[in-house]
Amino acid sequence: MRPAVAQAYGVLTGRDFRSHHPDDPDWVKTRIDEALARDGSLSLVGFWGVGERGSANGVETQALDNLSNLVSQLPVPARLTLILAEEHGRLNGKDGQKVADYLAGIAALADERRFESVHQSLLWSKWGLREPFGTLSDSEWVQNPLARTLEARSQKHYRGDLSARQDAQRYYLMCLAERSLIALDFPLAIWWSYSSPEF
Repeated sequence: MRPAVAQAYGVLTGRDFRSHHPDDPDWVKTRIDEALARDGSLSLVGFWGVGERGSANGVETQALDNLSNLVSQLPVPARLTLILAEEHGRLNGKDGQKVADYLAGIAALADERRFESVHQSLLWSKWGLREPFGTLSDSEWVQNPLARTLEARSQKHYRGDLSARQDAQRYYLMCLAERSLIALDFPLAIWWSYSSPEF
């Protein structure tokens, strides 16, 4: 395994940038090694979600600066891509104009830092992804270890006509559908997230 692998892994999992250790460190190191063997660089990809605000502020600026510092400390060239998650916002019942204005600001801030950004809606259109994302029986859902956490998330963030359980199931199925498609579009990418590691 290349010396740069250990150095890159050290930066990605260092105290300055991570809140949790990877569940499978060997898998991450192998992923880094494969990426470097391909073209000598790393690809970092993650969602940028939306809340209630219609514009970015200092919190977002600081978060993006932290990501910029992360990229600058890596021992190899790295591309960082933000997937601007307006579809997640739409499903959560967020105001469409606020979401558009907010993500336009994030895209501009990302461009200033030489990050790439892509709208989730464009990826969905490319993939042909749309509702419904699938179905789950009540017994399957009850046995899902994420069920309670996702229902609590829905109660907090969802603004729509579905029940918390219905929204949580829809979100879970959507994530399963997106996961395989993202892997095809961003091969050998390292996934970064500000979310809890359970997601």
